[in-house]
Amino acid sequence: FVTALFLDYSKAFDCLGHSLISKKLAALGVTGLENKWFDSYLKGRSQIVEIQHTTSGVTSMFRSCPQPITRGVPQGSVLGPILFILLTNDFPALIQNESTSC
Repeated sequence: FVTALFLDYSKAFDCLGHSLISKKLAALGVTGLENKWFDSYLKGRSQIVEIQHTTSGVTSMFRSCPQPITRGVPQGSVLGPILFILLTNDFPALIQNESTSC
């Protein structure tokens, strides 16, 4: 018997797997060109870390090599919350299913 269930959604948009999004969209009937559009929107992105440091009036800039982004949605995007809702809309049904065990 479960009295309460707490979920931590902090940084939830950063954790959405691109392949999981693609599979969920396909399961919902988003296939073909539309699914490829979402794939191209999410995949092929990279990130860098840039640090500017000043010592004794001398400024140095350090930049990392680009790293591929394989999870998450673009920050501030309109699609981020929508994709998150699509991926998590099954949770209530999973929780109510008595045969589900932890």
